[in-house]
Amino acid sequence: MKRFLTLLLVIILISCQVSPEENLNRAKFLIQKKEYKLAINELNDAISKRPDYAEAYLERGKCRMFNHDYSEAKGDTSYLNKMFLLAAEDFTRAMELNPSIKNEALDYRGGVYYLLKNYKKGAEDFESLLKSDSTNYRYISMLSALKIFNKDTLGVIKLHDDLIKKHPQNAELYYARATSRLVSLNDKKGGCEDLLLAEKLYNAKTEYYNKTLMESIKKLQQINCNK
Repeated sequence: MKRFLTLLLVIILISCQVSPEENLNRAKFLIQKKEYKLAINELNDAISKRPDYAEAYLERGKCRMFNHDYSEAKGDTSYLNKMFLLAAEDFTRAMELNPSIKNEALDYRGGVYYLLKNYKKGAEDFESLLKSDSTNYRYISMLSALKIFNKDTLGVIKLHDDLIKKHPQNAELYYARATSRLVSLNDKKGGCEDLLLAEKLYNAKTEYYNKTLMESIKKLQQINCNK
């Protein structure tokens, strides 16, 4: 019995000697291997040692978001939502503790809200992101989708119109508006007009150059615009 207690004490002491930074590094390695449960254990240790460790909250949120092994749910159909909500809390805590990672945390939290079908909150996160990066195509696409799922058709149109007013030479923004019009708003005429504008504005020498954009424009034109 004494031998067992001594061994247990040694294990505890070794664990306590591991720094929160080392726990985080171990977790990142495990995340690369998609060993999310083991990574969460490391991140829990890091946070227990350093409760204000923003990066650990951020990585734990990612683990909770991407972990698809829910065998311990034991028939609880709400378990997945619980994990997503915990992930959202981690992302919120991360940005509160370290404003420099706010955009990354907002990006992931907006994605979690999308998965939770909380389209209103998800849209709010991507609206915040667009304030700092108004030509990010992925942010625009996510915000458009969230507004559409939230039945905010006018909001989708206003989103694209406002962005195009700010960046009237950005071919990618016209392509984004065309996609929303054709796929989600059933506006073939407006969508094809936007594709034509995107094609005219496309220029590999501009700051808005996207090497795959012209190929995407042509495909949408062929499908929707008889070109």
